[in-house]
Amino acid sequence: MQENGFECKNHVLTLDCRKQITISGVIDVIGFDETYIVLTTDGGKLTVEGGDIQITSLDVESGKMTATGRFDALSYGDAERPRRGFFSRLIK
Repeated sequence: MQENGFECKNHVLTLDCRKQITISGVIDVIGFDETYIVLTTDGGKLTVEGGDIQITSLDVESGKMTATGRFDALSYGDAERPRRGFFSRLIK
């Protein structure tokens, strides 16, 4: 299936009680910290937002990733996430 310029081969996203997320079809992890993960997937660029996020497993060969935390938003798109500076991370 081809949609929005991406050929989706095997991209599945499972969210369990907003506390654990499992994603297949992961091509690359672009960036992450405790509040977000930005991924390139077979289904397009995916941004996962929340709090206390930790990547618990990542297998690049099979394209599977699992993370835990509190998940508030999932969005697909090509917009770049604004980077937080060093000092803004220190002052919350």
